[in-house]
Amino acid sequence: MVHLITGGSGSGKSEYAEEMACRYRKGPGEKLVYVATMYPYGEETKMKIRRHRQMREGKGFETVECYTGLARVAGRLEAYGSVTVLIECISNLVSNELYGIPGRLSDNSFLQSACPALQDNLPRNQSTQSTVTHDFGTDSLQIGTHILRKAVSGQSAADEILRGIEAIRRAAGNVVVVTNEVNSEGLEYGPEMIRYKQVMGEVNCRLALLADRVTEVVYGIAVEVKNRL
Repeated sequence: MVHLITGGSGSGKSEYAEEMACRYRKGPGEKLVYVATMYPYGEETKMKIRRHRQMREGKGFETVECYTGLARVAGRLEAYGSVTVLIECISNLVSNELYGIPGRLSDNSFLQSACPALQDNLPRNQSTQSTVTHDFGTDSLQIGTHILRKAVSGQSAADEILRGIEAIRRAAGNVVVVTNEVNSEGLEYGPEMIRYKQVMGEVNCRLALLADRVTEVVYGIAVEVKNRL
């Protein structure tokens, strides 16, 4: 089962997604995995990551950090048997797949006009190397290829993310996916931000078609959009 949860910045979608993942968990014997996709490249993002860790503290989540190549997470999940997965968030994955980790376009002028909710999802310039880090002491696994690369096509990025969701769905009993509403601001953007929003729109539409449930969180209120369960 796939439950897609969307909403604007500060809407309460993260809290709702955690609540639903805990509900879907069949019991203490089932693994509860949180797939974190935000790369900690600056103090602001690190603060957000700390806040989200505090939110899910004590709820039984094992954290898996995956910035690109989401399908690789499925291999680890298969060893668990019964597992419920929460993926947060699609906007970070789209940025990471489009522009690299942590990466930055040579011309990042489009950031100047981006709304704050979207700026946080766009990568910055830093040369790094490929890493796969296991940190079981802190109950965390990091999976990511950190490279500075040329931007890939929007279609390739969208396909990569959907392949990852499909692979995780096959490996897990229940999958909760958090995404952002990014096409309702009515503001003017540069070409790269427009491209990012177009890819986000495509991924969100494809996820909504795939999902068994779709919920939009508005001001902390969950509004059911689709439910075929």
